[in-house]
Amino acid sequence: MPLAAFLHESPALCLFLTIVLGHVIGRFHFKGVGFGAVVGTLIAGIAVGILAEPELPDLLRWVFFYLLLFSIGYSVGPQFFGTLKKDGLAEICVAPVV
Repeated sequence: MPLAAFLHESPALCLFLTIVLGHVIGRFHFKGVGFGAVVGTLIAGIAVGILAEPELPDLLRWVFFYLLLFSIGYSVGPQFFGTLKKDGLAEICVAPVV
């Protein structure tokens, strides 16, 4: 049984394979530049999705999409508010003009 057909039949295995591959890709560094766990998991998810084409329930797709948005917001949020505290007045004045 080819690997793609096997993965297509078991979407749970696709999920765990994506997490493991994403972790491995995230640890890879080339000349001091690395992807990180989130980008590595996204790359692995795209690769596994293209290879296996798993059939996932829509609820599961939305849950993981919202988890992605939450994780990005959670990591970027403190930097955003720190910048807003320093240069907030200037950005607020420019926003209505734009």
